[in-house]
Amino acid sequence: VIMIGVEDESTLLAFEGILDAPELIVPTTSLPPGPASESKVTLREICFYSTGPKSLPLLLAFLSTGDLLIYRSFLLPQAESNSSFSRLRLKKLKTTPITRSLTLEREACEVYANKNPKKRSTGPGSRMNDTWRLGRRLLPFSEISGRPAILVAGHCPLVITQHRGYPRAHPLIFAPPEAEETEYSSEFNPLERSRRGLACCAALHNPVTNRGIVAFTTGGVMEVGTLPSPSEASLATSLITSNMLLGSTIHSVDYHKGTDTLCLLVSREVKTFSSEEEAEKSEEDKEEKEETEGMKSKEETEKIDVGYPKPEYSVKVVSPNTFEEVGSFSDLEKNEEVLCQKVVTLSTRTFIA
Repeated sequence: VIMIGVEDESTLLAFEGILDAPELIVPTTSLPPGPASESKVTLREICFYSTGPKSLPLLLAFLSTGDLLIYRSFLLPQAESNSSFSRLRLKKLKTTPITRSLTLEREACEVYANKNPKKRSTGPGSRMNDTWRLGRRLLPFSEISGRPAILVAGHCPLVITQHRGYPRAHPLIFAPPEAEETEYSSEFNPLERSRRGLACCAALHNPVTNRGIVAFTTGGVMEVGTLPSPSEASLATSLITSNMLLGSTIHSVDYHKGTDTLCLLVSREVKTFSSEEEAEKSEEDKEEKEETEGMKSKEETEKIDVGYPKPEYSVKVVSPNTFEEVGSFSDLEKNEEVLCQKVVTLSTRTFIA
């Protein structure tokens, strides 16, 4: 591994032997030519990133076996360093293999298929590959929920941060425990596990999600949320999301910067008729039915369905923090529908079109 300066393209640090996962790595200022490694293990991905303004960077490396190696860096005093070596040292964290390759998960899929023959043809073992094919797995972020972090993509996603100068790795969970129950919940189900992995993610900062992320799971589900604070983070953490029941169907969302509000295009179903004559006829039929069936209770009479459901559109303006309604517009003609909305700026004023 060679670290090269961006400006002069000079060799800053160089070291070898990381494929053997040594406990201590001593970088040099130049890498002497040596024999080619005969090991079948290769280095797939590497990341050298600092997770804090006053913390030394971490070295993360993915091997072809699927093992994730984490090294913590530290500096030696100038008096103890040799001129031929760098002051930087890399110390391997004493952890068990944090994540394994898909090959081992494939073996687990075969065990699962043997226990459940009906799932063999459609099971995850027929679709899993020996290598990760969804892009980068080490994703550094300058700020997530107020602190730097490194997200590790894969079927066993992780969040790596630093607390008091020491790295902390938390498994990232995308599905709540109550959603994990399946037909074979008592056994290891690699299909459900493969759908809860992290495929890709990006930073997202808006009034609703402050310094959060938007992520896609390996099952194709989009997750938007923030990470818990260090004091609230447990061994296994999950994204903090909030569900707001508005009682309507949301068609589009726009942000009005001038008033710091969200503009929602919503609709709700109402009973309607094609003409006033049909409405009057329906009321007459209802009254006639009430007279002929006097034995029916009032509750059963109210259950008589008149008209047919039709969407009624309106535009609501709500606060992005509390989702309380600030204003609304529903002055539409009969049978009018709103196709789209957009926040536009005309001259020096901002309107909702």
